[in-house]
Amino acid sequence: MTGTQNTVGGTLTSSQPASADLPAGGALFFDYALPQTSQVSIQAISAKVQPILTILRNGEVIATQPNTSGALTVTLEALLTNATYQVRVEGANGTSGSVILLVQSETPVGMMTIGLDTLVSETLDVQVPLAFYQFGNLPEPAYLYIDSELPEGKLLAVLKDGDNDAIIGSFSSPMTGIRFTLPAGGRIYVVQLTPEAGSPSVPFTLCLTAVRTHGCEFNGGFNNPTTPTSTDIPPFSDPITETPICTVSPTSANGVNIRQSASTGSIVIGALPGNQSADVLGISPDKNFFNIQYNTTNGWVAQSVVTSEGQCDTLDTVQPPPIIAPSNTPTATPIPATSTPSGPCLVIINSPTNVYTTTSNHSEHLFDQIQSGTISVIGRTHDNSWWKLNYSNSWIQTNTFGHSVSTTGACHNLPVVSP
Repeated sequence: MTGTQNTVGGTLTSSQPASADLPAGGALFFDYALPQTSQVSIQAISAKVQPILTILRNGEVIATQPNTSGALTVTLEALLTNATYQVRVEGANGTSGSVILLVQSETPVGMMTIGLDTLVSETLDVQVPLAFYQFGNLPEPAYLYIDSELPEGKLLAVLKDGDNDAIIGSFSSPMTGIRFTLPAGGRIYVVQLTPEAGSPSVPFTLCLTAVRTHGCEFNGGFNNPTTPTSTDIPPFSDPITETPICTVSPTSANGVNIRQSASTGSIVIGALPGNQSADVLGISPDKNFFNIQYNTTNGWVAQSVVTSEGQCDTLDTVQPPPIIAPSNTPTATPIPATSTPSGPCLVIINSPTNVYTTTSNHSEHLFDQIQSGTISVIGRTHDNSWWKLNYSNSWIQTNTFGHSVSTTGACHNLPVVSP
């Protein structure tokens, strides 16, 4: 509720009660300065007032205890960063009278300061139920990766603006990981990580890296990951060097047809416009057709009608599917330019498909056979022959795309990662 008469109640200090008279229909405001990030417990007691407690920072509500039961004693617990706050007290039913406020406890929470090119691998459990990381003043655009390392997730992650505690983004189970893209500048960020309720132990990995490095490799991009501090920020020990993938673009401004199989006698399932390029997944056994991925379309284009760029001399041979012939001869029409796809890159499993622990399809590296579902993609190998999934960091072969597997979203700019 919004009070009609605001009164300055005083200043709150830990373990020192403060009291003031709450006017009918009004509100009391207490100043409260917290020297370090802490789990805070504030209690309001009155013989007549049914108090509502609210913590504000720069006028924005950080936490509140609405007192829906109309109790005369309420407690508000909140996790607060080191800053100056206001604690507002109101009456649930417009009641007035004396109110006593007490900061019952301030339990400090450790806050690690990290910088660019930092990898953290830790576990949340009963002894360490909460993790905080702070960073900012980024000299260049950066990626922040957070990965649960559990197939079912069980990690709650929140990215906040360090200046006003506003939530920028978050994720929770059943997601197992997320990537935030952050601009260069003087903004300060705070990451809060907690295990999902009922989860006794949740291992996680957090990585902050420059966008120009094309991403983090959680299991191999760094050596001996440690918990960093503001004075001990480990550098990249194994930087990833990107090798250009093979891409193709039409030689004609009118574009080219994408066909269902490696034959001009197969049906047309899409088009690659003249002003666009597509990633090459492989080549047909006779070397006459490229298997390409363009937006959400996986199909084949004739080598004779496209120009190739990048590493195209080591392409995997992909067996094309049986030819589906057109029922009639299509009329040639201009191919319009299409917009760049948006949204996360996802792999859609349509029928049983094997995924592996590394970029090898030998049986000893088989991780699972996925029957169906949708999985987000972390990155790709330099030759685009394997994609890394956000499913226990498993790998899928791109030459399975087309029949049992399809894709959607912005898959054209995946970061290069190492197995």
